[in-house]
Amino acid sequence: MPHKQANLERQLATAQQELDVRNAELSEKGVADNRRRKDPAWRQLNAQRLRLKSRIRSAIAVTDLTEEVIRRKADKPAKGEKDDGKKSGKKSKKGDKGAKAEKGDKKKKAKKDGGDKKKK
Repeated sequence: MPHKQANLERQLATAQQELDVRNAELSEKGVADNRRRKDPAWRQLNAQRLRLKSRIRSAIAVTDLTEEVIRRKADKPAKGEKDDGKKSGKKSKKGDKGAKAEKGDKKKKAKKDGGDKKKK
């Protein structure tokens, strides 16, 4: 089960604060902004922050999808009710089997006739 969005946002704020603290430490040491990416602690904190941002986006997408499913189920007519003459969209299985049987019959006929035409 995914984490709640509020919990993830709290974790993201904490991760951002930790990254800011590390940035301040590196600034005191005189490390340039473009050199911070080489610091292992900075990379770890930045990766954690990016993971949390990604998880928040995923949590939002799951929430949106769940709401969409609930909305569609609410709009869908009950099982006993008939829609206004619309087809259900299901195909009969008998028709599909008949088409497959015809293909099989053609192959059997070809074998009975002598197989490949190239052998002539």
